[in-house]
Amino acid sequence: MTIGIDVGTTGTKTLLFDPSSGTVASASRETALFSEEPGFAEADTGAWMTNVIGSIREVVSAGEVVQLSPGFGFRGQSEWSDLGKEFFAG
Repeated sequence: MTIGIDVGTTGTKTLLFDPSSGTVASASRETALFSEEPGFAEADTGAWMTNVIGSIREVVSAGEVVQLSPGFGFRGQSEWSDLGKEFFAG
């Protein structure tokens, strides 16, 4: 099984996928944006991490996980660079 995670500016989507049967479970979490003036927007990067962890827990508890395929890949903008620093710190 594989877990796919899409961390976007306004939300996180997580999917538990079995190659032989398809989608086993999915979860999503919204992320609030803050705008102090027109044309500007900020998000709480701590909320991204909370959303990732919470949505992983949700899909794993919803499906019968026999074995997860190891691996990690990411691409994108600031979301993953900020999460990566926190996730892989130490």
